[in-house]
Amino acid sequence: MRQSLQSWSAFPQALMVRNPHYWDQASNGNVERLELIPIRSDSTRLAALLTGDVDIISPVAPIDLERVKRTPDVDVFHMSGTRIVMLQMNELRRPEFKDVRVRRAMNLAINQSLIVEKILRGYGEAAAQLSAETFLGHVDAIQPEYDLAEAKALMKAAGYEDGFRVSMMAPNNRYMGDEKVAQAAAAMLEKINIKVDLKTFPKAQYFQLYDQRAADIMMLGWQSDTFDSNNIYEFVLACADPKTGFGAYNASNYCNDVIDSDIRSANREMNPERRVRELRQIEMKAYEQAAVIPLFWQPIIWAARSNIELSSVVNFLNFPYWGDLYIE
Repeated sequence: MRQSLQSWSAFPQALMVRNPHYWDQASNGNVERLELIPIRSDSTRLAALLTGDVDIISPVAPIDLERVKRTPDVDVFHMSGTRIVMLQMNELRRPEFKDVRVRRAMNLAINQSLIVEKILRGYGEAAAQLSAETFLGHVDAIQPEYDLAEAKALMKAAGYEDGFRVSMMAPNNRYMGDEKVAQAAAAMLEKINIKVDLKTFPKAQYFQLYDQRAADIMMLGWQSDTFDSNNIYEFVLACADPKTGFGAYNASNYCNDVIDSDIRSANREMNPERRVRELRQIEMKAYEQAAVIPLFWQPIIWAARSNIELSSVVNFLNFPYWGDLYIE
């Protein structure tokens, strides 16, 4: 490690010091001591930066970005992330969701681009698939396609022109703008007569409810720590199997044997070109089946004092390379 952990406690902070014996000395960093301080509140975290109590913060709430940009001697650093935030439709709780026309209608009724523009203040990236652009499974042709008229036509064709009522749960402090995004999605679904009873919870409580599959629609964000599309497919799309762990976060209870077979095949495939084709086939099938409702890829947003160089520290997985941290 470029830094050695010197002390740690669950609260309030961790202290790290540079390790002079680290094998890789090819670092441009000059920071010898680093304190990591958890600050849960967006406003408190921002205040700590603006008053000089801390030098770097993340994340920055979208609502605060313009204020931060206007602050002298503070710079904002942002980039597209790979954490996909989605809605899952529980087919075991609601038989309506077993109809691909209903799932497709719900996808078309939600305007992902508008959510990014209005709620995330233009940060993040509207999504229509699970694989970020840097992942092998990404299909360029799959783009957000909000179409309210087509969504209403599909609901009518499925026999649900008058709609139905569903429950929905989301966290209110886990993903960027999660509560407001859930509220917006609920309002959009009402335009095709799907009336949503929405409840939001702090993340500690929410994920207990998520594990119970306690609502008809649940929100989930997924970060593929292996840089690979199949990590998402295995946990989110695959049929639930407690023995293998497949489908552990498939709150849709969606199950497609063809997709499962493709996931296993991609795990075994050693030829890079064939594997890319297989992953993209899975992505296309998930899109065609509207297995989930992709919303956006969460942005990575940091703010720091202007004498701190973050471009070599922050990366698209949001695992900071603290050994490269440089302060002028």
